[in-house]
Amino acid sequence: MLIDGLMSRLKGRTVKAAASAEAAPIVCIGHSHVSCVAMAAAVDGFDLTAINFWLTPEPFVEEDGERRFSPVVAEALHGDVVSFIGGSAHDMVGLPVHPRPFDFVLPSAPDLPLDEIAEIIPVDGVRAAVLSVAQEYLDLIGQVKASPAQRVLHASPPPPYADGAAMAPRIPWGLFKVGAREVSPKFLRYKLWRLHCEIIEDFCQNTGVVFIPHPAEAVDVHGFLKPEFYEDPGHANAAYGRLVLAQIGRRLA
Repeated sequence: MLIDGLMSRLKGRTVKAAASAEAAPIVCIGHSHVSCVAMAAAVDGFDLTAINFWLTPEPFVEEDGERRFSPVVAEALHGDVVSFIGGSAHDMVGLPVHPRPFDFVLPSAPDLPLDEIAEIIPVDGVRAAVLSVAQEYLDLIGQVKASPAQRVLHASPPPPYADGAAMAPRIPWGLFKVGAREVSPKFLRYKLWRLHCEIIEDFCQNTGVVFIPHPAEAVDVHGFLKPEFYEDPGHANAAYGRLVLAQIGRRLA
């Protein structure tokens, strides 16, 4: 349920699906993970500016070899901005089974199960692999922080879904350069997600961005996304987005 502070700011308005020069009081910006809050706001009749880069024509420009926001996106970065930028680095590293199956010990949760048939590799190598994918998105979050926005928050990517067999038919396998068309073991995917979240949270702490963790009520006892919040293999649904909007409201109250 959305808290009163957020409702008072959003109630009775409509969602904008792309950027505009007249930014709403709360701007949610990012890649496809922003869709969960956009869907929730549309269903509940709330107004926020939801800038989904996949739906925004030419959201970036190249300046001196650096990717930067286009003027249309940059002009929307005022008031309170919540980033949903990136969020798939863990999937790109380990959603499909690797040709050389691997696993690792996550220092923050060392007792999580290991795959008995996988090669156990150092966590530093796994972290480097995830960071190599995530870095361009961290740079974009940094640009949001450097913008005229008043307060900048970043929402955690949603937790992984445990049922790989249910996910497999809807995975866009062509996006992955290596790996079989088989979903990796659930605890490997969970550890990669947690490691990715730790990388993002460290970045946020170092840059003054408020990190919003996943909603605790959206996961089961093992930390996986509950079925009622699952949208597709890479995304959570509007019900999950409603929980995230409540978190945003608490942080901005």
